[in-house]
Amino acid sequence: MCGVFNWERSVETIQAFKASDGSVYLTQEACKEHEYALEWDGRIDKFIASDLCPYKAGPQLAIVKRSIVAWEKYGEKAKEAPAK
Repeated sequence: MCGVFNWERSVETIQAFKASDGSVYLTQEACKEHEYALEWDGRIDKFIASDLCPYKAGPQLAIVKRSIVAWEKYGEKAKEAPAK
């Protein structure tokens, strides 16, 4: 999960959030987004390798990856939202 650490640079100290893969983010939300995407990387790679994915390379592939993560995150938020 995202850990907090302080980093001193010259005379400026900043607070950053470190993801489990070593990536560093200035906000906790950005770090959490990255962690969420990491959880899905394996499943997305399997989908891309399958015959179901029409885009195997190029900019469309990046769009596919981001779209899947966004869709799954949307589904989780929809489950958490109170019924109207």
